[in-house]
Amino acid sequence: MHARLVIPRTAGPLLGGTDPVWKPARDEGGTLMIMVRCARGHIMYLGHQIDDDGVVSPSVVCPHSDPVTQENCDWHVMAELGGWPP
Repeated sequence: MHARLVIPRTAGPLLGGTDPVWKPARDEGGTLMIMVRCARGHIMYLGHQIDDDGVVSPSVVCPHSDPVTQENCDWHVMAELGGWPP
């Protein structure tokens, strides 16, 4: 089993970085959505279960690919959202 990665919460922008971070957002209806940036700078929404202590299940797999090489991103982690709940 791999160690769990604690992903810190950020109040800053998600674009332009490569450190994994998460940020809460709301859709048009006010539903809470969690945005995560992977270690390659890709941004995704989590559709995962998040426990009261911030543990995410199942594991988080980046769904993006490199626009030039078309290789899939290899970021795949067991995650915990630091600073949970939002």
